[in-house]
Amino acid sequence: MAEAAPILQNENFIQPLELPVVPEALAVSHLPQEQFTARRAEKFMAGIGQAIVSREVSLDLGTSDHEYNSQYSYNNLMEALHAAREGDSQARKMIEVNVHTDVVERTIKTGHITKVDLEVNSQGEISQYGQSMMSVYANALQITPKNSKMLNRTQAEVRNGFRLEDINRQGLLEDYNFVVFSLAPDDMTETEMKNTGFFTDTMSVSIQVTSSEKGQLSTETAFVTGKQKNKGRHDIDAVQKVSKHLGVDLENKSVTEILDTPILVHKSLMPEGVLEIVELYDDKAGNTFFGEQQPRQDYSKYSKKCQARENSFSQQVSAITSELISQADSVWTAEEASKRMNKISEKHMVSRAIRDESIDAMVFGLESAAHINLARHAIMTGDIFTAQNETVKAQTTARSSSCPSSLNGGRESLTSQEDTSTSKHSSGKKEKMTCPFCKDSNQYGDPCSDNQHCNSCDARVVNGKVVSRGGKKKKK
Repeated sequence: MAEAAPILQNENFIQPLELPVVPEALAVSHLPQEQFTARRAEKFMAGIGQAIVSREVSLDLGTSDHEYNSQYSYNNLMEALHAAREGDSQARKMIEVNVHTDVVERTIKTGHITKVDLEVNSQGEISQYGQSMMSVYANALQITPKNSKMLNRTQAEVRNGFRLEDINRQGLLEDYNFVVFSLAPDDMTETEMKNTGFFTDTMSVSIQVTSSEKGQLSTETAFVTGKQKNKGRHDIDAVQKVSKHLGVDLENKSVTEILDTPILVHKSLMPEGVLEIVELYDDKAGNTFFGEQQPRQDYSKYSKKCQARENSFSQQVSAITSELISQADSVWTAEEASKRMNKISEKHMVSRAIRDESIDAMVFGLESAAHINLARHAIMTGDIFTAQNETVKAQTTARSSSCPSSLNGGRESLTSQEDTSTSKHSSGKKEKMTCPFCKDSNQYGDPCSDNQHCNSCDARVVNGKVVSRGGKKKKK
């Protein structure tokens, strides 16, 4: 086993682990530090209500004291948008990563492999293009409703994040891969799953494998089908058989408990990375290919096809990113940033789907799919007028989402609950108040809401501070 680097002993760090016997695979929950790691995670989650990490940023308009640079840590997409608006190239990279992930997960629900690189600072904290994973966890926890069935899944994902950091600090990722199975819920109705963002046609399983090669962390994610058409689910049984094959018992565990039980698999068992687990899943699912009843292909060659497919989205990713950044001045909450990306990405990818029949039109919903298919036919027959009309209708009726995990933007409830851009305590009434920008007294907002709008100068006020100005000049 690779020698782990010495670690300081305090509340954030644990001593390197030397296993007396090197097993081929084991549940992370069986490691000696599990209780310590779980305690750190629970402490973090308990403090989220006090906004430990995630926060709205109020810019002091009219000053240039706050300067963004490539070393700035972005707690959420909204912060990166404003940094990119000021020309920060690192912030744009972070946005592109978010958009790229959204585009892939929105349009490809199964039969795909993707890979992202991760960064680790001197304290062992993991981030991606300037956004710390801790801020991602905080944002997800704040967005997920307390009474939601997704809350337990979000908490499990947060614990996995803490587990991954501690395992990496111990040097275990030099010899082991960190494997997580994320399945569609088993405690939701189909309607509830659709409203939360799950694509119930395939009940896709996300197989995530995080590894380290010469100190560089990366996560490979494979999306495999969890059920066949007109048949029941096979994903839970297949994953349990895969785990049993590896020597880890997941029998009688719920989907959330399976998510909450990551597995360390020795690299000697996974020379091809996540592909080894996908092939094992296919064996246990009844000789499938990425969970689907179709002839098997060469997994390595297919992986290269997946990369080429992702690369083909580069034009859409760039266009979505630029359009999103151009709207930064009207985005002042993390939730609004996520909603705006969702809307812009959906619009562009509907247009892409009309010209790319490899994209299943059904990922945009039944109504939109009908218009996409009509637009496809119109293009084939040279009827450009009909194609344009059907494209607009397809974009208007589209109902799609990327991965429903709350860690990917916390998109749950954005299509099924109230607009999160206003406070849940809002009474809907407007009262006479004094605008902190133009000093005019007028009915400009709900005193019970964090979000207010001045009728005189068109300024937007959040928590008593002006975050955007309208077209009228400030009164002297």
